[in-house]
Amino acid sequence: MLEVGKGELPDMKQRWFTAARQLLVLGDRCGGLHMVTLETEEHLVIKQSMPKLHGRMGLTDLRVEGELLWSVGRDGFIRSYNLGGQKTVTMLQALHVGYDWVASIRMVWEELVCLVWHGARLLVCW
Repeated sequence: MLEVGKGELPDMKQRWFTAARQLLVLGDRCGGLHMVTLETEEHLVIKQSMPKLHGRMGLTDLRVEGELLWSVGRDGFIRSYNLGGQKTVTMLQALHVGYDWVASIRMVWEELVCLVWHGARLLVCW
């Protein structure tokens, strides 16, 4: 493992992360989304935070597809963001899928696919 930098992260119970070019995106158990960059050599800095974006139940998955960042959460929302400028992340849309818990999001055959929990069942929504 190669260490590229160190820095302070906001207080959060659990973290999920993904990387997009020079941007590190962190999601947390409290529903927040945080963008971190390597400011100087070996120094990580939080560029943007969106606390409680997915409600108090938390963010469950992050995915980068081209210029888009996708986040899903236990609030039933899929959110997409533009990564174009790299200075800040801009939310493009938020869509409620009709279920309370979106577990994951994937691109399958160039189509958006959601995995959602409905009671004790895992559903695949195309």
